[in-house]
Amino acid sequence: MQFERPINVAKTRKTGIPTWVNSFQFLRANKLVLSVKLGELVNGWEIPADVMARCKGEPLTPQELADWKAWKVKHDREERQEDTDQAVYRVAGENVADTLRNACHALDRGIVTYTEANGEELWELLDAFAKRLKKSGNVRTVIEVVARHLRMAASLTL
Repeated sequence: MQFERPINVAKTRKTGIPTWVNSFQFLRANKLVLSVKLGELVNGWEIPADVMARCKGEPLTPQELADWKAWKVKHDREERQEDTDQAVYRVAGENVADTLRNACHALDRGIVTYTEANGEELWELLDAFAKRLKKSGNVRTVIEVVARHLRMAASLTL
């Protein structure tokens, strides 16, 4: 028995983000036995008798139902983790400017200091972030970079 939660390919192609169909499929030897909508499940995994009656061919065996429950628990845990990760990444992405600004103030005021290893890690992360910014189309021209460095150098010499 295989269990699947299909992806809505048409919506996924438009946004580039996987969009899950709101149902689960039960397959035996790659043949559809039962399709259950998410809202038809009881307690997140139990299949009511009226839904079970829609099985094509033999109904699901107790072993298949036990396997389904184990699969569903694992699937839900992974899905929750993925949702949590995306939320963390979204918050971090939305707060990059504020975080860097505050880190600059902390350095200026001597609130924090970094070891050479910490500094190296930060430079690597900043380089990786800059590379991803460029890849996403946020490219600074060479003239902008040179002008900024000249302004910084001029402010340091005053």
